[in-house]
Amino acid sequence: MTTDLEPVLVGTAAGSFTYTEELEHPIDVWPAAEESLSFIAEYEAGRGERFTRAERHTALAACVYLRAYAARCHHSYAGDARGSGLAEFADALLG
Repeated sequence: MTTDLEPVLVGTAAGSFTYTEELEHPIDVWPAAEESLSFIAEYEAGRGERFTRAERHTALAACVYLRAYAARCHHSYAGDARGSGLAEFADALLG
């Protein structure tokens, strides 16, 4: 259970919905920017109402924040976070 603003929760989910370490075969762990944008759009469609401009910016910022946090964690343990695609992901969502 958690409580937060709806756009933050949606953005966090949009930034991590493909993440898994349990599969036996290699996959792209993090969603591409287009996949995250589609996730948010599908959520809005199911919700029956689009986010306001401010809410959408909040969702996108939460999505990028999650990837940045993951890159920081990866850097902390593995020493190289360039494989996270953070710069390109952030540019696509926030640029």
